[in-house]
Amino acid sequence: MKIFIFGAGASQGSQGDSGINPVQRAPLMNQLFDDHYVGYGNQVCVSPSELSNYKHVISTESPLEVWLTDEWTKIEKLKEETTKRAKRGFFGRLAFYLWWVLLNVSKEPGQDSYRKLLEKLVSNDEAFGLISFNYDTLLDVVVEDVMSCTLNNLENYVKAPLIKPHGSVNWFLQKRDRDGNIFGEQSLDKETRARYAANLMFNGAALSMKNIQIVPPRHPDLRSLDFITSSRFSNQYFYPLIFMPLTVKTYGFVVEFEKRIIEEGKKILAQATEIYVIGYRAQDDLIRELLSSVNPDVALHVVGNSSPEVVQEYILSRSTQLKKGQTYKGFRAFSDSY
Repeated sequence: MKIFIFGAGASQGSQGDSGINPVQRAPLMNQLFDDHYVGYGNQVCVSPSELSNYKHVISTESPLEVWLTDEWTKIEKLKEETTKRAKRGFFGRLAFYLWWVLLNVSKEPGQDSYRKLLEKLVSNDEAFGLISFNYDTLLDVVVEDVMSCTLNNLENYVKAPLIKPHGSVNWFLQKRDRDGNIFGEQSLDKETRARYAANLMFNGAALSMKNIQIVPPRHPDLRSLDFITSSRFSNQYFYPLIFMPLTVKTYGFVVEFEKRIIEEGKKILAQATEIYVIGYRAQDDLIRELLSSVNPDVALHVVGNSSPEVVQEYILSRSTQLKKGQTYKGFRAFSDSY
């Protein structure tokens, strides 16, 4: 079975090189706070000054994943609960910002190298599995079209198979029973609701997947922030099921996610005969854990716009049972020639 592992570079590459409005352009990690996304931040109560600060930090100090991991690990070392609450609130606002940006860029498929690749795999009657570290649903839409399925629950994602170890912008968790309710004049104020939910998201016990809501990626409800007032969430609010782009794992924050998603990814990778890593730098601990389930001497191929050879060498240095395969320049060229 061929396994294709996708990162942010794959989604950006799938849209092509031109003709995409910048606000609908799938960003790489270090492009998440670019100026043209500021409007999305305003809609979920993340201020332009806050986004500007994030952009400054990652452009002058360290990659986004490294900076966020450092900020996250510092929280438990803080003395004051008020400070901890404030820092966790920052991560909640960031989660809502990532959710809203990546949901909006999912509306514009562009050239869609995802589609070309999947159509060829199906036409060739090949056995394959898909693992996407992207929050967006650019690939999800193509999976529904090409593979004749409806991605409206976790079971259908696993059957596809499309495994999303970082969550997805169309996956939602209910609030905790102890989390506050919104009443009165604020009941339909989506901006207030987003702020309220963001501040609570990481300031409480682990969240439950018991009543997870998965909305098909093309569903019109996803097109408006009014969705946050949906009866799906008892007319209260939701928490987007997306994990922060950290280099360390945080799955303990969502009960059973590791069992229901990560273990399925390992099962698929255990069947791998070849692995293709596309537009993904593989910097976090999770990919190393996932690849540990791959049998020895499986070829690792890497597709990327810049230095795929460097990425390949890095992965091989951490997952030493794999063997060196091919490298390819650019997702679009790869999907055209596959």
